[in-house]
Amino acid sequence: MDLKVIVLPFLGLLTLVGCDEKTTTDGITCTANVAPAITIGVIDKATGDFIACDASAVIEDTGFSVEIPPYVDAYGVCDNTHTLQVAHERSGVYDVHVFKEGYLDWSMYSIEVTSGICHVNTVHIIAELEK
Repeated sequence: MDLKVIVLPFLGLLTLVGCDEKTTTDGITCTANVAPAITIGVIDKATGDFIACDASAVIEDTGFSVEIPPYVDAYGVCDNTHTLQVAHERSGVYDVHVFKEGYLDWSMYSIEVTSGICHVNTVHIIAELEK
């Protein structure tokens, strides 16, 4: 059985967990969404075209490492403009490595993600891959 078939529906359920909005002790209402620590747009440096399909990434923080597999939706379709998203609601200082066949590996280091009142403060980066 394809792991995507198992994981993608589970991720959908994960976003529904705790659908009630939460209110902080300061009276601030927090949304029930789950924010990624980092989003990664993947583009071809020479053309500026989005090329996320078949790209993967690894993010690392002290004692923490996650591989982001190439994105496809529940129907097995990829959209090159999709951003890779990772480390939901986890602050830290990350090193990011992006890989795609036919391109040189790309890395960015010491990306600091801080916590906000309700969610992490998502850092959006663009990986400009070169052939």
